[in-house]
Amino acid sequence: MKNQEIKSVGYLTAVMVFGLILITGCASIQTWPDDQRTAENKILAIQEKIGDGLKTGALTPDQSQSFLTKLKVIQTDYSALRGRSVYRDEWDSLLGRLDALDDEINRVFPRVTRIEEPRNADRIIYHGSANAQEYALTPVDYSQYGRPPIPVKILLLIPAEFESFDHVGNYERGSIRYHLGREAELEMRKAFGIEFAKVDVWPVRSEARAREMLLSNDPEHAQVRSYDYVAIPKFLRADSLERKEKYEFEIDLQVEFDANNGSNITFKGHGSSITGKYAQSTPEKGASLTLQYAISALLDGIEKSRVNFNVFR
Repeated sequence: MKNQEIKSVGYLTAVMVFGLILITGCASIQTWPDDQRTAENKILAIQEKIGDGLKTGALTPDQSQSFLTKLKVIQTDYSALRGRSVYRDEWDSLLGRLDALDDEINRVFPRVTRIEEPRNADRIIYHGSANAQEYALTPVDYSQYGRPPIPVKILLLIPAEFESFDHVGNYERGSIRYHLGREAELEMRKAFGIEFAKVDVWPVRSEARAREMLLSNDPEHAQVRSYDYVAIPKFLRADSLERKEKYEFEIDLQVEFDANNGSNITFKGHGSSITGKYAQSTPEKGASLTLQYAISALLDGIEKSRVNFNVFR
């Protein structure tokens, strides 16, 4: 009997010690690498879900931009926690916010019921009404804009420094030069051609020359002012980063619209993306997707201000 009591006391003591160790571990300050990887995967999955929703039309441009803005706030908090020694509940809180955002997207994105986190960041699986299939990077579809097209004539002037704008990303495998300017010109031709009733594109030798053409004493002024608006695009920023199994990009664009009555409207568009190093993904594709997000953000701003585009005759 005494032996059994001793065994019972020993067992209870062991359980208490184990529980104390577990509680102490959770309450201690550590770097929590597993939670960090989980957060990275959730961020990647949510971002690509938003991109897919924008492409297919399941999400409107306003909804996509709203979700990207919320995700950006969480990403900022994630960056502040990454690699730091903190209490476990700080990571629990951040992961809970990611789950809440995912649930919010799902409520307006009924075809996607769940996104599984990628294993080793190699692929994304999503489940819809059909069988599960592999997710691949897909371009932004601008066709949801311009319904109807804004009834104005636009002259898009492409300065040489914009068209030749390059960004160099430095990675473990070496440097990559992204020819963002030429790609941005092609994307703007496509996007503005949908958004506005008529768009013509002229290359010019510089931004300074484009602004000279707006002056009344310039030889080309009359021809330029036959359009309702002259649009001059500009790169504000382009950044890239390689982090573990991810490529991160950020691009900021600006377009100034000068009306033929002398007034002007300026729009800025921000694009950001995190792409995993899986089979269908390359840094180049990530950069292209980010550029498309930035142009899509420009179109969002233009759509919200479409009543401000008038024909001045």
